[in-house]
Amino acid sequence: MPQRAKELSALAVKRLTEVGFYFLGGVPGFALKVQKNSASYVLRYSDAYGKKHDVFIGPRSVLSLSQARGIALELKAKILAGRDPLEEKKQARQKIKEEKKQQQIPNFEKVANDWLKDRARNGFFRNNPEGEIRTFWVLNRHIFPKLGSKSINAITPEMIRDIIGPLWETKTNTAQKALTYLRQIFNWSIALRIREDRENPADLRSALGVLLEPQKRNRREKENHAAISVEELPALYAALDKLQGTSPRACQFAILTASRSKAVRLATWDEFDLENKTWNMSCTEIS
Repeated sequence: MPQRAKELSALAVKRLTEVGFYFLGGVPGFALKVQKNSASYVLRYSDAYGKKHDVFIGPRSVLSLSQARGIALELKAKILAGRDPLEEKKQARQKIKEEKKQQQIPNFEKVANDWLKDRARNGFFRNNPEGEIRTFWVLNRHIFPKLGSKSINAITPEMIRDIIGPLWETKTNTAQKALTYLRQIFNWSIALRIREDRENPADLRSALGVLLEPQKRNRREKENHAAISVEELPALYAALDKLQGTSPRACQFAILTASRSKAVRLATWDEFDLENKTWNMSCTEIS
């Protein structure tokens, strides 16, 4: 049976100044490691293969002997229970490292806003002045409340399904727009290596298509607004004339010119020659 070290007093431990390794007693393996410029409490133990390891407890200048001995006792209890203190410390450090890494990864809302700004900066919306605002509205209304705070790497097809699925039945057009924006945002983040997973969770050709299949069968069919007869136009025009604002005037202009809504909404003053009473729509996207 191995000889147990004599339990040293705090004064005796304080006097240990020569470089060396001193067992302090009280707990098997509890020792003081004195080096040239430091002295630290450690616990020495052997693993299942008989290899010796030293677990750092703390510096002598910070911990009292009783505090260090109490920590050593707790570590010894873990070892006797089959746990490895060094492995647990390694896992704790790895967890902290992973958490810090995750904190550096932007959430979905930030990535989506950066994507939208990138499009606006590069002239994507130059023929559609309202495009940026409308895109942000869909994201802010239907996507950000559920995905905005989540890491761009944590989003799965199931999360996309939970957002888009219910929209198919009530707001099919909005659902299609939201899904298009989501797919484009993820493609953009993947291309820039912001998202680590190379698979787009909003791609209908992958898992999302399978998950959305039942909801898409219940999609609401698009319905056009009822048309008005030629005979009713004068009454409609008169009713519009009583309303204030730009929209009624635009509607009247569309009636008088038999123009499409988009052509009227995107028209600019440089397209009109008031003197010759002509409207050149070459600058306007009317498709």
